[in-house]
Amino acid sequence: MPGPALVVGLGNPGPEYERTRHNLGFRVIDVLADRLGARVKPAKGMRALVAEARDGDARIILAKPTTFMNASGAAVSELARYYKVDPRDVVIVHDELDLPVAQLKVKRGGGDAGHNGLKDITKAIGTNEYARVRIGIGKPPGRKQGVDHVLQGFSKKEQPDIDVAVEQAADAALAVVNAGVEAAQQRFHAGEEKPPKPARAIRKSVTVSAPVDDVWHGWTTAEGARTFFAPDARIELKPGGAYEIYFNTEEQLGNKGSEGCKVLAYRRPQFLVFSWNAPPEIPTLRKKRAKTRVEVRVEPAGEKTEVTLTHSGWGKGADWDECFRYFEDAWDLVLSRLKASFETGPADWSKR
Repeated sequence: MPGPALVVGLGNPGPEYERTRHNLGFRVIDVLADRLGARVKPAKGMRALVAEARDGDARIILAKPTTFMNASGAAVSELARYYKVDPRDVVIVHDELDLPVAQLKVKRGGGDAGHNGLKDITKAIGTNEYARVRIGIGKPPGRKQGVDHVLQGFSKKEQPDIDVAVEQAADAALAVVNAGVEAAQQRFHAGEEKPPKPARAIRKSVTVSAPVDDVWHGWTTAEGARTFFAPDARIELKPGGAYEIYFNTEEQLGNKGSEGCKVLAYRRPQFLVFSWNAPPEIPTLRKKRAKTRVEVRVEPAGEKTEVTLTHSGWGKGADWDECFRYFEDAWDLVLSRLKASFETGPADWSKR
């Protein structure tokens, strides 16, 4: 997309709708804003919460209409006119009844399949040739009406897959912006006969006996990282800044640890997102400089801190499977050391 891209997540405003099936688009915009270091907020003259962000060379307008779902077209048309976005550079992220729960599809054009938000957008901008990132919410069970189904939340069984699908949908929206619809389809579709399963991710959590600010310091400074993460580190807390953790300080540069990894986004003292590479033990991926994504969130839990880590962005194949298994164990070790650093003292790297 040569000009600015407009990525709009559909949903209904208000806390009562926040976790409903119909509001998946809003959740994806929140993820994108977090990743890109932006914050959606009211914009003068716009019926939407808006953020301007960049992903590399791409300029991206993120938006959550405040018009309610069935009147989304007014917000989208206003935004497209104001930012001079061509309709083909509009990406709409929305829930889809006709797809199984957590299944993802990318397309351009087509009908609205009874989705009133899409219907209103097509009418307002005069074309259906915008891109769509569709997240399956499944058909209503039994005789339940669709209107009731979309305004309900997800079950405990569905929620883990939906959490992954939201992250994957954010990836897909960026892929459309940076590479186009066809490239995004090739990446996220496994063929029409075999639709893709939700992207896998490693999820870990631990409760630490320390205030949020102290735990945040541990993840975001070289001094803090040395207490639990690795013997040495180079951390520049800014988007694009270094996030290099050196596990093997005696090795030559390139085999020390996470050389070349970067801070992708952060909000002090709530979350940190950084890129991550494969370990030297898996040289095929290491040489390709393949990167994954790690998000660390810290939340107060009384006088303690709840730390949640999500490691996503995995590729396919035997090497990726090996890498996934490696970090399943590695993050357990890292989090146990984090916990111990506050309970029994910093790690003693001389005893390794």
